[in-house]
Amino acid sequence: MDSILPPLDYTLSLLTVALVVFVVSFIIYFIRLLRESRVSDLVLVINALTFNSVVIIVVLSVILRSPYIMVAPILLLIWIYLFNLVIVKNLRRLV
Repeated sequence: MDSILPPLDYTLSLLTVALVVFVVSFIIYFIRLLRESRVSDLVLVINALTFNSVVIIVVLSVILRSPYIMVAPILLLIWIYLFNLVIVKNLRRLV
């Protein structure tokens, strides 16, 4: 019986391409972070950077076959959620 999953080499090649795409987008977001001045844009860029970091770490953990690396994205997601709560709470005071 044949497996419905693609071959491992093919999967690792696709994950490597995805990793490169997310690293390039991370660099673009970082450049935008340095150039922006409005708080709302900065919050959006920081959110995008964090979610890109999570995807990069998850893809790396799959490529390296190490489930222990998966703890870091969970902590990053909790951090960005708390960051968003603090920013929204402080922005409401300003408005």
